[in-house]
Amino acid sequence: MCYCKLKFFKMHSLGNDFMIVLNNNFLPNKKTINLLANRKTAVGFDQLIVIKNNDNGKHCLVDIYNADGSQPETCGNGFRCVAFLIMQKFQTNSITISSAMHTAFCKKTSTGILVNMGQPKILWHEIPLREKHNTAKLPIKIKGLGQPMCINIGNTHTVFFVDKNHKPTANEMHHIGPYIEQHNLFPLGTNVHIACTLDNDTIAALTWERGSGLTNACGSGACAIGYLAYKNLNYSNKINIKFINNIMNVLISEDNTVSCNAPASMSFFGSIDCTNDMLKSNRFEGSMYSSNT
Repeated sequence: MCYCKLKFFKMHSLGNDFMIVLNNNFLPNKKTINLLANRKTAVGFDQLIVIKNNDNGKHCLVDIYNADGSQPETCGNGFRCVAFLIMQKFQTNSITISSAMHTAFCKKTSTGILVNMGQPKILWHEIPLREKHNTAKLPIKIKGLGQPMCINIGNTHTVFFVDKNHKPTANEMHHIGPYIEQHNLFPLGTNVHIACTLDNDTIAALTWERGSGLTNACGSGACAIGYLAYKNLNYSNKINIKFINNIMNVLISEDNTVSCNAPASMSFFGSIDCTNDMLKSNRFEGSMYSSNT
């Protein structure tokens, strides 16, 4: 049997972490992704990203997978980490990155990488919702949180805004996150956020990612929270979103495009032994190990 090395980078942006694979023959199935996502027995990640091509550093096409094997439409922090890799390789300061359903322009800044997520969608059928509702006041009521707002910024986000006296906890998010994510109102599911309005330029956020669960940060989520606060809560167009580990800066431009700026960091790189036929036949099962080589 012929073995090969599947090389990968483990990266994160403010603790939102990714396994990034540079092999366009790698077509993982759900079982494979679940195996690799296990934080105790394998690499562990919020999302797996496969770089399909990089077009000499000008444009990059990726496939994105959540830890449960589902595929999100976009991933702001994932795009940021991929942009870091490609811009470093080709010594460039900007790149356009596309998933199957969303494209973002990324550029280097003095404090990290700015990801332009484009213009949000706020109409009920654009979210999408299963039926017509006011997206700034959904017919969902959670005690202590009130009624949420929702938005699509490449993917679907639902945000509960609370005042500074409410301190969101992991236990609270583990309780409401799965319920809202799978609520019947959202045919494609939704990301969930509790956003605590601290002052006129800072919001503290706790995030439940659709398909991955509680996470330390979320790029598209930061953009969603920032835009909704700007449009509905009289915030300025420059907002700091405070996640568990650090702050992400959100900027809303005059044309309503939304960008988020934060660092991208390398955790480690390694490889996993697999058989060649596992790549070709879309199977990657059984024994394997990772190493920093």
